Amino acid sequence: MEISDKVNNQNILTAAIQNHISGDLVKAEQLYQKFLFHYPNHPKALINLGNVLKDLRKYHKAISTYSKALRLQPNSTEIYYNLGIVLINIGKFREAEHSFELAIKMNPDFAGAYYYLGISQKGQGKNEEAIKNFSHAIQLNPELIEAYNELGLALKRVGEFEQAEKIFRKILDLDPNYAIVYNNLANLIQKQGRFSEAMNYYNCALDLIPNFYEALFSRSLLHLLKGNFEKGWIDFEYRWKLIDVHNKKFDKPQWKGESLTGKTIFLWAEQGLGDTILFIRYVPLIKKRGGTVIVQCHPYLLDILSSVEGIDRLICKDEKVIDFDFHIPLLSLPGIFKTTLDTIPNNIPYINPPSEYKDKFREIFDPNDNRFKIGIVWGGNPRNRRDHDRSCRLQYFLPLLELNNVSIFSLQKGQQARELDKYPDGRIYNLDPLLNNFSDTAAVMMDLDLVITVDTAVAHLAGALGKQVWILLPFYPDWRWLLDRNDSPWYPTARLFRQSIPDDWKGVFNQVKEALNKVIMKKENR
Repeated sequence: MEISDKVNNQNILTAAIQNHISGDLVKAEQLYQKFLFHYPNHPKALINLGNVLKDLRKYHKAISTYSKALRLQPNSTEIYYNLGIVLINIGKFREAEHSFELAIKMNPDFAGAYYYLGISQKGQGKNEEAIKNFSHAIQLNPELIEAYNELGLALKRVGEFEQAEKIFRKILDLDPNYAIVYNNLANLIQKQGRFSEAMNYYNCALDLIPNFYEALFSRSLLHLLKGNFEKGWIDFEYRWKLIDVHNKKFDKPQWKGESLTGKTIFLWAEQGLGDTILFIRYVPLIKKRGGTVIVQCHPYLLDILSSVEGIDRLICKDEKVIDFDFHIPLLSLPGIFKTTLDTIPNNIPYINPPSEYKDKFREIFDPNDNRFKIGIVWGGNPRNRRDHDRSCRLQYFLPLLELNNVSIFSLQKGQQARELDKYPDGRIYNLDPLLNNFSDTAAVMMDLDLVITVDTAVAHLAGALGKQVWILLPFYPDWRWLLDRNDSPWYPTARLFRQSIPDDWKGVFNQVKEALNKVIMKKENR
C-alpha cells in the first residue's frame, strides 16, 4: 500500500473517532466500516465499531463485530464487558452473565462488570446472586449510584423491605435530585400501606422530572386505590408511555367520547381476562352513543361475552379488524366516562352463560343435596407478576371442610389444580376436566351458593354474573378493590376479605370460616 493510502486511511480512522466522540454515530459507523475494509483485523477499530453499533441499537451486528475483535484480543475485558451489555439488551441474560464473568476474571476490580453481572442475574431471577454482585460493585465504587438503586430493587424483590428502604435513602443522601429513586422509594413504601408518604415521594420525583411517565402511572394507581378516580384516570393513560406496555398501532383515532352515530368503534382487550370482564360493562354506555360496536377479546371469553348487551360483533384477539372509525382499549373507558365511585356502571348481571350451557352441568349436582355448595379457586395466572402475592395454597381452604352441610367444588384451572392430587379423599370435587372455557365455569357457578376465590378472573366472572362471591385479597391489593372496605362498588354481590399483615392467609381464612359458619347456620334456621 502506498504511503499516501496509509495516511488517507489513518485520516479516515481519526475522522471516525472524532465523529464517534461528537455523537454522530451514523457517520462514525460509515467511517469505521470504510477503514476496516482496508484493515479488517484492526482490533481497536473493531471494538469502536462494536460500541457504535451498540449505541445505535444494532445489537446483532454489534455481537458479530465484538466476536471478530475477540478472535484478535481474546483477553480483552472491554470487549467482554460491552458484549455483555449488548446481550442484556436482547434478553440473552445467561450469555451476558458468562461474558461479565470473563470480564471480571481478567479484571477482578471492575465495578461496572459486577454491576452488569447483577443485572444479567436479575434477568434470570437470580436475585440473591444479584444482591451480592450489586453490593460488591458498591464496595469497589461507592459512588456507583445505579448499583445502589438496583440493590434496593433486588432487596425489595426478595422481601427485604427494610433493607431496601435504607439503600434508597442512602442514594438520596448521595444525590437528592435522583428522581428514579424517589419513584422506587414510593413504590416500596406504598406496598407497606404508607400511602401518604408514597404520594409525597411520587410528587418529589415529578417535581424533578415532570414527564417521568413511570411515576405518573404509579401515582395514578395510588389515586385509584384510594378512590380518587378523577385524578387517577388522567395519569392512568401514561401507561402507554412505558416500554413494558404494548400499545397497538392504529391509523384511526382513539375515541374521546364523541358521538358514534353512523360510525364503527373498535374496543380491544388491553390486559388480562379479569380486566376484560370488569370493563366490558361499559359497552352498553358506548352503544347509547350510536354506531356499531366491535369487541376484540381472548378466545377463552368469546362465548361468555356474547351475552353482553350492545356488542354488534365479537372477534378473537388475533383477528385483524380494518373497517372502523375509532378505537379504544377497554381500560381507557372509565376515564372517558369520568367514572367516580358513585357512577360506576353496576347493572348486575351484565354477563350470562349462553343458553346452551345452562343445563350442561346439572347432572353433577344432586337435586336432593341440600348442602351449601361452594366453588373455590386458590391460584391465579402464574405469569402475572403479582401472582406470588395474590395466590395462596389449597391447604388454606381445607378447614372449611370441617363445617357441617358443606360441599366444595374446585373451579381451579391450570397447574395449580394438581394440588388436589395431594388430597385424594374426594371431599373436594375436582371440576377441572369439565371446564374448557369461561362459559363452562359460569354455568357451574349458576348452581353454586357461593364462590370463594383469590383475586383472579374467576372473581370478576362471579361478580359480573351477580353470584355471591367472597374475594380473598393480599395486604397490598390491586387498585380495583380499593382500601378499608369489605364490599366492592364494581360488584354489589362481592364481599372482600383482606390480609391485615403481609402474607397472612391464615388470618384471612379464619375470617372466612367464621363468616361462612354464620351463613350456613342462618340458612339452616330458615
